[in-house]
Amino acid sequence: LGMLIKSLELYNIKSYGEDAVPIRFKPGVNLICGRNGGGKSTILESIGFALFGALEYKQAQLRREGVEQGEIRLTFESPVDERPYQIVRGVGRSRLRIYDLTTKTWLTRSKKNSEDWLSEQLNIDLTYAKELFSNVIGVSQGKMTGSFLESTRSRKPIFSPLLRVEEYETAWSKLRDTTRYLNDKLQEANKFVARLEGRLERLPQVQKQVKRLAIRIIADQEELTETAERLD
Repeated sequence: LGMLIKSLELYNIKSYGEDAVPIRFKPGVNLICGRNGGGKSTILESIGFALFGALEYKQAQLRREGVEQGEIRLTFESPVDERPYQIVRGVGRSRLRIYDLTTKTWLTRSKKNSEDWLSEQLNIDLTYAKELFSNVIGVSQGKMTGSFLESTRSRKPIFSPLLRVEEYETAWSKLRDTTRYLNDKLQEANKFVARLEGRLERLPQVQKQVKRLAIRIIADQEELTETAERLD
């Protein structure tokens, strides 16, 4: 996607309370370790939900038990202008906003405008990005091979967007006219070659005829010379 995630703040999200410490990321590979149930998977799930709305269960299960509203704040560096922005997504009331950390102002306050802005920043359709995250990046534990075990009909809507099958089908469709044009030109060339080959079949006969005529010309020249001498 070309973006650099700098930090993640979780408020009342699963095991994270109201005063959660920001989780900071550095460029490159980041390793997250901890005990079972410590909130490692929650970090990845929160990133997918903040960016794309990707969540395999109800939002109520993402909130900390006993609270009505949670919030995810994801700070990232834009791949477009290399400035820091913060995605603020509510959990419970799924409100999505974008905050400009440089100017200290809200860029967007509605979900639709925020999604459009994110789509432009990441240069990707968010619906496709959501499928990509759920099936490739943020695959839930125990489900890594689940999609491969589905029926052909069930696998198609999962893998076709990931492999961009539709784009290849569109390209193939557009190239059909070019293929027809080239095939027509090839047929014309083959016909022209066939005519030339037909002419070449007569070449040995013509060469023999030329040889006979050359011999005859020499004989006629000799006869002409003799006749001229007699006339003199």
